[in-house]
Amino acid sequence: MLDSWERGRLARQRAAWRVLLFALARSRRAGQGCDSDAGSCNLVV
Repeated sequence: MLDSWERGRLARQRAAWRVLLFALARSRRAGQGCDSDAGSCNLVV
């Protein structure tokens, strides 16, 4: 069973991934950032 510190760390990690994926999706919709790093764009479906 996870203690409260571990749960908090995992929650922050998930939040960080959500922010990262949101930024990638937004840059893809704007047509920016994909030509320089196509691999990042493929993360967002």
